[in-house]
Amino acid sequence: MHAGLLLIITSCNFTEDELVQVITQNGTNSLLVWKKIKYPSFQFGGQAGSTICSIAFIKK
Repeated sequence: MHAGLLLIITSCNFTEDELVQVITQNGTNSLLVWKKIKYPSFQFGGQAGSTICSIAFIKK
């Protein structure tokens, strides 16, 4: 990937935090979170969440 290009991922298997951790490798690679798409959320067991998350990453 060239600098400035975007990678957009939608997942129903990962939380936002998990997806960011996996894709950015805890900040050790050259991808950064650029934007997040907001979806309707719900609460269960005291936790708020969504059944889907979409995140756009940008290459440094």
